[in-house]
Order: sequence, then structure tokens, then C-alpha cells
Amino acid sequence: MLAHPFMLLTLQAKLLVSILSSTNLVIPHEAYPLLLRTLYIWVRKSLRPSSVLIDSAVVSLSHLLAIEFGSKKSPEFLSESVLLLGAFSFVLSVSESSKTVCLELLCRLLEDEYRLVSPFIPDVLAGIGYALCSSVVVHNIGILNALLGIWGKQAGPTGSVSHGLTILHLAERVISGFIKSCSQEKLQIFA
Repeated sequence: MLAHPFMLLTLQAKLLVSILSSTNLVIPHEAYPLLLRTLYIWVRKSLRPSSVLIDSAVVSLSHLLAIEFGSKKSPEFLSESVLLLGAFSFVLSVSESSKTVCLELLCRLLEDEYRLVSPFIPDVLAGIGYALCSSVVVHNIGILNALLGIWGKQAGPTGSVSHGLTILHLAERVISGFIKSCSQEKLQIFA
């Protein structure tokens, strides 16, 4: 009897979270982006990702970012972190406290490490899009400020027509979702 593919994804996610939270393992710096991307695939492909597993992953990821990011500063690690944090905050079943932690970390990464964004702008914008669509709105203004503010900063990403159009498309999709959900509170952020 073969296991359902979504069950395999959940088992892989459990294994990855235990690897990320382990203090006994030495993980090469290059492996972190791949581990984070695999967790992202799990959370986006699962029909109902386990909120308990996501809560555990958020704790592991916040610890990893607090302790390890300084030594592992790389554009890949940053972009995968932003993408995963945004995806976690987008899952409906995740606790509000975990969503808030994800959004706080995402804001901090965008504000502090904006110099590393350039090579992976599409992934970072995707993470921002997920975060803006989260049911928790407490950090939306900070996320928008970070998104729009990084383009003018010294050593920040260089703006281009394609980046501008991508940001406009992202805003259109986010605002459209707010209109469909009749969320006046979220629409006020863009006013």
C-alpha cells in the first residue's frame, strides 16, 4: 500500500522541523535555503497543513533566524526565510500568535537585511504578498513601508520597470482579495 503524497509531504515536514530544531546536528550553511524551500512546498501543497507542526516550525525558524542568521547571511537564506514566513502567516489554521511572530520576523528581515534582496526579488515579493494577505493585519503597514522603502535605500535593490510592474500586480492581487473578502480594515492600509 502506497502512502498518499500529502502524507509523505507531512512526514518530510516533520523531519525537517526536527532537523531545524535540533541542537545536536551541524547543518552546512548551504543546506538551509533548501530546507526552508522544502517546508514552503509542504505548506503550500498541503490541503490542511498541521497548525501544530507550523507552530513548531515557526519556533524553530525564529530561533534559527535569531541565532544563526548572522553567520549565514546570504541572499538565498533571506529570500527563502521571507517566502516561508509569508506562507506560514497566510495559512488560515495557524494561531494568531504564530502569524504575528512570522510577520514581525519578516518585517525585521526586510528592514535590516534589504541589501540581500536583489538576486531573489520574485521570491521576496511572493513572501510579502502572502504576508499582506494574512488574517493578522498588525504588521501590514510595516511590511508595505519596508517593501516600498527598500528601493530608495543605499545598497538596496535597483528598481526596474519589471520590478515596478510586479509590485503593482502584487498590490492589485492583494487589494482584489481584500475587496472580495469585504475587509474594510485591510483596505484602509492602502488608502
